Amino acid sequence: MDSWLQGQAPCVVTPEIFRLSRRKNRSVRQALMGNRWVADLSGRITTELLPSFVSFWGRISEMDISEAGDDVFTWKLEASGIYSASSAYRLQFMGSTSSPIMKSVWRAWAPSKIKLFSWLLSIKGLLTADRLMARAWPNSYFCPLCWRSLETADHLFRECLWSLQLWEVAAGRFGIASFLPSSWRPFRTTEDWLEDLSSGSSSPRRARSIALLIVWSIWLERNGRIFKEVERPIGMVFEWITDELATWVQAGGRHLMPRE
Repeated sequence: MDSWLQGQAPCVVTPEIFRLSRRKNRSVRQALMGNRWVADLSGRITTELLPSFVSFWGRISEMDISEAGDDVFTWKLEASGIYSASSAYRLQFMGSTSSPIMKSVWRAWAPSKIKLFSWLLSIKGLLTADRLMARAWPNSYFCPLCWRSLETADHLFRECLWSLQLWEVAAGRFGIASFLPSSWRPFRTTEDWLEDLSSGSSSPRRARSIALLIVWSIWLERNGRIFKEVERPIGMVFEWITDELATWVQAGGRHLMPRE
């Protein structure tokens, strides 16, 4: 698509007229020679399109197209007009929006399966009881950790009394104040909540990784109670968390070790 008409292509300036043209594959030179583009529209311009047609003809009449020299191709995404792979890469993200999930989940030091799980949590993609009910699929309705409320993602990880106790234990043992439920801001989205779990920490990278591990442990405990009918006390779950964290340290996560 050539943008030769004052920096725009005809199909962008007047798309309704461009659609009516019989010959859309003409070169610019061929179309302008003897006003052939007008002949291509013969009998197709309605009364409603006449103002657009006249305006378009006026813009073309103002063009000063010289036949001297060759056409020059320029790449608009670079000031030099020369194509670069980096600018083409940036083009793919034009119009995109930033998300706290990039930092709190995808850049955290954790196994890929836990990152994927946390991302599903952030977009409400986990098959908790409320979403199973919406699909008319079998479900237990109640949260399997406290048996007090309908199981939703927000309840399971942020409101359930069992989970809140686990977060409190983790806050004290790991020395991360942002894990304390009393410090959480109300009415936060899951994305913001995950980001807040590492805010104010002296080591945000460490806090982010441990937060994802705790979220993962809550989900494993939930699944164990539903599918295996095995309940573990909070102390045993936290012991599993510390053992798993030690494995992460041995796998290369040196920043996860507590600072002396």
